[in-house]
Formats: sequence, C-alpha cells, structure tokens
Amino acid sequence: MSSTQADKAHRFRSLHEQRTPLLIPNPWDIGSAAELTEAGVKRISFGASFHRAAMTGLINAAREAKEQGTFHYLDHTLPKPELNRLLPE
Repeated sequence: MSSTQADKAHRFRSLHEQRTPLLIPNPWDIGSAAELTEAGVKRISFGASFHRAAMTGLINAAREAKEQGTFHYLDHTLPKPELNRLLPE
C-alpha cells in the first residue's frame, strides 16, 4: 500500500496530537533502529546521526592532513557545483 505525502503528513501530525507524550528515540546504529521499529516505535529521529557522520568526516580529514600530509579524503566528497546546487544561497 502506497502512502501519499498528505497521508504521511496526517499520520505524522496525529502522532503529535495524542494525550500521551511522544517519545522520539535517537538510535546510534541500524541495529538499534531495527529494534525500535520492531518494538512499535512510530517515529525515530536521525538528526544526531547526521551530525555524528559530519563530525567524523571532519575529524578523519583533519587527522589525515596532519598525520600523513595527504588529502585523499577529497576523493569521497561531492564536486563543488553539486554542493552549490544542493545548498543554494
């Protein structure tokens, strides 16, 4: 069964309009996310995981530059024109 964007928005809003508190867990790995889903959790936050991924990339790049004097981390980055397209001013 396919849900429309309106259906998803309605379901999301209904989670926030209940009389009981809405708990939004923040899993640290795919295993804990799967366990939360199996336990019936309706909403999972991934915001902290994106922050963690960005900070890990930054730290690994800085370590490579400092310890090896290389910039191979750039081999795995998006080209600047694509970044500009995705993040317009």
